[in-house]
Amino acid sequence: MFGGNFEESHSTDVILHNIDAVIFEIILEYTYSGCTPTIKDGNIYGLLQTSEILQINKIRDECIKFIRQNMSSINVFQIFNLACVMNIVSLQIKLSQYILWHLVKLVQDDTFLEVPHDDLNFILKQYRDSDAPFMNENFLLDGLIRWTLCHYLERKPYFEDLIKMVDFGKITAEYIQFVVATYKFQFRSV
Repeated sequence: MFGGNFEESHSTDVILHNIDAVIFEIILEYTYSGCTPTIKDGNIYGLLQTSEILQINKIRDECIKFIRQNMSSINVFQIFNLACVMNIVSLQIKLSQYILWHLVKLVQDDTFLEVPHDDLNFILKQYRDSDAPFMNENFLLDGLIRWTLCHYLERKPYFEDLIKMVDFGKITAEYIQFVVATYKFQFRSV
């Protein structure tokens, strides 16, 4: 990058795309001091992403350790997405297990509405293959409806496939009445 025919070899400025200045400062401090940076909820995503991009395994490993110890307080969907994008398989597995066992609570949170389709599809397939102890799937159907309606035009094409992962035998009659009243759905015979 700094030698040869690269543009950066002739410039005094280097632009690091997709790297936050505050996060980069933390990483520079680590590089010069050797002291492990303070990892917290507010910087975990940036530190994990940047340490993965810059291949600083010590910080990446500390971030993964922090995530495993603090899963209830972080945005697991955002970190799960990053683990998928960066192909950090051990973290994907740990986060997907956490998500499955806390799915009822997590689908009620607004962060669920921002989960990318591919991640949601992966999580639902994991859920289908698991022995998660849910008496009914009202929460799942509600989450899928809310997720779809959040960005309706973009997500409408995915809804038909996602809805197939709901076990309608585990949907209560009361919930169907709630759905019809709340979302103004109209059912028709096929």
